[in-house]
Amino acid sequence: MKNSNTQNGVTLIELMIVLAVLSIISAVAIPAYTGYIQESKKTECFNEVAKIRLAQEEFAINNNGNYFDTAANSQGLYTAPDLANCNVTITLADPATSYSITITGDNDLPDTFTKTYTIE
Repeated sequence: MKNSNTQNGVTLIELMIVLAVLSIISAVAIPAYTGYIQESKKTECFNEVAKIRLAQEEFAINNNGNYFDTAANSQGLYTAPDLANCNVTITLADPATSYSITITGDNDLPDTFTKTYTIE
C-alpha cells in the first residue's frame, strides 16, 4: 500500500532560486548582446566607407582622375544601400580630384560617432 502523505512538486524556495539564477544570467547577457548588435551596426557603416573608396578609385581610373559625388553619378560602380544606422556624405574638392567621406552614426547608436576620410 502506498503512503498517501507524500507530496510531489516543487517548493516555493526552489522556484525562487531558479528565478534568481535566471535574473542574474539575463542581467549579464542582455547588455552584452545589445553591445554586440551596436558594434555590428558600426562595422556595417565602416564597411560601406570601404566600398565607396574602392568605387571612387575605380571611377577615377576611368574618368581622368576625377571622383563621383553621389551614387547616382558613379556610373553603376557604387549603389547606395539603405543604411538605417548611419549617414554617409561624399564631398568633392574643386576640381573633383580629391574627396572626403564623412560617416555619422545615427541616434539609434548610444555612442554616436563621426569619422571623416579624406583622399587627396
